[in-house]
Amino acid sequence: MLLVLLAAAPLSAGARTEASAACAPSVAVALDTLETVDDATTAIRVNVSATAAGSGAANQLIRFRFIGVTNGIVQADGSVIAVPSALELPPLSRGWSLVLSAVDRGSPFQVVFVARDQGGEMAKFAGVGSGRVGQAAPPAPTPGTTRPTPPAPVVLGAYNPTFPDDTRSLDRYERLSDRRMAIVHWYVLWVGWKSDFRRDDLEAVYRRG
Repeated sequence: MLLVLLAAAPLSAGARTEASAACAPSVAVALDTLETVDDATTAIRVNVSATAAGSGAANQLIRFRFIGVTNGIVQADGSVIAVPSALELPPLSRGWSLVLSAVDRGSPFQVVFVARDQGGEMAKFAGVGSGRVGQAAPPAPTPGTTRPTPPAPVVLGAYNPTFPDDTRSLDRYERLSDRRMAIVHWYVLWVGWKSDFRRDDLEAVYRRG
């Protein structure tokens, strides 16, 4: 099952203004399944693109920083990418793709990276959770043995700078991941945007389900 948690706050501080919102990083991620083995996804393509800036001007991807990888190998243009590492993109790059492959097939795998566009940096991760379609139940334990503890479920959440005022992007996240969002996350600024408790924000997320 695909898991996509696509966001972190821009790596900056200060009061939220219309000008700063227009210059905020705007990076989108989409996944394609490249390989499956016994109904389990073992390789995906991660497509990263710079979306339109708030002013309507064309946006560009500038740099990637690979923070960590779990049970995976990261490749781009046919070469393995070391993790951690940094990669500068050619000028005028609007999009870029990498391939993430599982080392231990059947187990979860993911990559964590920071993408920089003309608005700043934004942290992302992409990967695949555990489980197989139509997976058979484990055999009953024989006397004197114990059944292995199943892996804990993975909780999927999302962050978007428009939360909690506009939660429509949750519909797209849920289509991509084929799961309901368990966490809807937003940041507040001390003595700034959303610093005061707003019950209506929580009620809006609760009403959505």
